[in-house]
Amino acid sequence: MISALVAVSFCYLMTSCAGLRNEQLKIQLEKSNCNQLSIYSYTAQDIPTPIEHLKIDSDLKKNFGRKSLNIANAIGALHLLKKYADLKKITRNTLLLKNVWNCWNVHKKLISVLI
Repeated sequence: MISALVAVSFCYLMTSCAGLRNEQLKIQLEKSNCNQLSIYSYTAQDIPTPIEHLKIDSDLKKNFGRKSLNIANAIGALHLLKKYADLKKITRNTLLLKNVWNCWNVHKKLISVLI
């Protein structure tokens, strides 16, 4: 009888706290910057052309993987990635402050697209 009472009490205690933990998790997720649902309205014209239908520059294919290029295409940053790769090549060959500055600016634009 006592063991049954202990078992029932234990089950009651375990399940009574489950709702509290779920509520705490819900509050934590609401405050977090991660896992936020955003509402987007897209039209057919807003969806980028599939990467298989695009002519991708050989330098881009050489320097970036297919998944990275696909992500850049999906967020509309493929042109920035091409510009960045070109500037990196120029900067590698001639270390002029202007080239480094231009490369840094394009890098900053790429980061702002991601954020």
